[in-house]
Amino acid sequence: PALQLKILATDFNAQLLQRARQACYPAVTVKNLPTAWKEKVLRFEDGSYCLRPDYQAVVEFMQQDVRKGLPPGPFDMLLCRNLVFTYYTAELQKRLLKEMTGLLHKEGVLLIGVHESLPAEMPEFQIVSERLGLYRYLGAINKL
Repeated sequence: PALQLKILATDFNAQLLQRARQACYPAVTVKNLPTAWKEKVLRFEDGSYCLRPDYQAVVEFMQQDVRKGLPPGPFDMLLCRNLVFTYYTAELQKRLLKEMTGLLHKEGVLLIGVHESLPAEMPEFQIVSERLGLYRYLGAINKL
């Protein structure tokens, strides 16, 4: 309860954002969640598990194409899975990663897809878990 979360969810596709706003998931997608978590944050309705409204309240949605700009930061964590470091050119990856680092607090974390990797010439990240695609930003500026 003491943890103050603000989550900004972005996507280029308006239909995917609308589906995300509904916050309902098939049982198979939440099967690995601990039962206690499911009981606390989800409710079962119409064959799906839906996020309880008080947990939905901390999420803001924004339609955005990362190639044209990123949302204003700063952030403690960026989740950028299976997009930038999978589908974009090396040049665009480097540009977007540089822009993302400008949005992260010092020691903020970046989560990418497990089959993705950061460009080698971006030394300001430390691998926290290669298996999970989790990196810590070691930038010198703390943007509070």
